[in-house]
Amino acid sequence: MTLPTHIQGYVRAEGHSEEATSNQRFITISREYGSGGYAIGELMLQLLNRTTTPHPWKLYDRNLVDKIIADHGLSEELRSTLEEHQLSKLNDWVASVFEHKPPQVVLVEKTAVTVRSLALRGQAIIMGRGGMVATKGIKGGLHIHLVAPLEDRVNYTCRMTGEDRETVAKRTERMDHERAEYVRAYYGADLQDATLFHAVLNTSRLGYARTARTIVRLLDDLTGHGSCL
Repeated sequence: MTLPTHIQGYVRAEGHSEEATSNQRFITISREYGSGGYAIGELMLQLLNRTTTPHPWKLYDRNLVDKIIADHGLSEELRSTLEEHQLSKLNDWVASVFEHKPPQVVLVEKTAVTVRSLALRGQAIIMGRGGMVATKGIKGGLHIHLVAPLEDRVNYTCRMTGEDRETVAKRTERMDHERAEYVRAYYGADLQDATLFHAVLNTSRLGYARTARTIVRLLDDLTGHGSCL
């Protein structure tokens, strides 16, 4: 039994629908560190919520951990463990059976439940957490991967944080590795596999505003809705 299959079974056991007939729209964003994911998400939110609606779009990125903790009644002490970049070592994972799961796997299961619930509810922009594979089988989703040259990503982060280049460069490489490892270890997927996504967008070439507009247009085209632009 693969971990993704196990997670889907866990979601079903928790009472969350696995029906693939949902007409709700949602977006998952995978991104390289420093490629502007959060800023682009905020721009997308403005575009998608231009018209008044009883169910406005919401962005789940830094606040996703809050949602996971609230959904499952988890302790605040687990907050750092739930952060995407705090991947625990899985030296004994292969030898484990799911009846005796390592704590980190249990937390990934609960994260997947929350991510899938948000997707099924719709009107959600979900950043990271392997969203494109965690929501597998749910219709109405648009899956995007954001990339940019390493130099541009380092420059952007330096401007945003005021840190020195060496510090930022090391953190950028570490974060890229840990995000890729999260998806590989828990979902058996490779972030370099472009077939996981509807589109891979270079934010350095497009710029943040054009990237946001492109994603919204793709969503409209994919789901048959009229353009919000």
